[in-house]
Amino acid sequence: MDLTKAVGAGSVPSPAVADSAGVKQTQDKTDHDFSAPLHACIMILSFVGLMPIGILILRVMDSPKWHGINQVLSVVVALIGACVGIYAGTMFNRTKNFNSAHQILGLMVMVLMIGQFVLGFLHHRMYKKTQAPTKLTPIHVWLGRIVIPAGIINGFLGFPLALNPKYNWALLALVLLVVIFMGPLAFWRYKRNVQKAKTEAAIGPSGYQNQPWLNTQSNFNLQPMNPPPVYQNPGYGR
Repeated sequence: MDLTKAVGAGSVPSPAVADSAGVKQTQDKTDHDFSAPLHACIMILSFVGLMPIGILILRVMDSPKWHGINQVLSVVVALIGACVGIYAGTMFNRTKNFNSAHQILGLMVMVLMIGQFVLGFLHHRMYKKTQAPTKLTPIHVWLGRIVIPAGIINGFLGFPLALNPKYNWALLALVLLVVIFMGPLAFWRYKRNVQKAKTEAAIGPSGYQNQPWLNTQSNFNLQPMNPPPVYQNPGYGR
């Protein structure tokens, strides 16, 4: 066998057909995994929708009962969204280690949210017994002021992590819509509280008083009473 004809240049042979002319992508098929979009929708519903509504229910409608129901619903929805997000994070190399800013901040927000819910529940039980504000009230309120903005900010970190930063504009539009809607209501509540404070300062607080004995003013003018006359027996000295 003559192998001299098999000797040639040391290179990779080119395929006979390597021209991609005329090839066109007609569909963008994916694996149809909806966990990441579902996570985003659920968390936006909770932090941009339900939680601000809970504030309105308490501050404008003065309904602690429905505020508590709304808070339970928003916490449950947020926890479901967090579980979906954790599942979605295990599917990608860039998120499976859970060391991104979005994931770390998200876990912190979940812990604070659960703590705020527990404090709110304990405050409500104590308030029903005493009908007076508790020491848990300011902690519960300030945790809410931290949790809601932190959750919304985390949403703006989540879309770039999902390689969809364009949806940050949609999230921004929703946030601005909520602010525009709640702004006039918050101003109306402020004016109402100012007027209520002026009224109470002028005529005093109305309604049931927890400790009426603390009111030292009295409408009765008590004068010192003379002692009764000494009893004398009519037959004494006879």
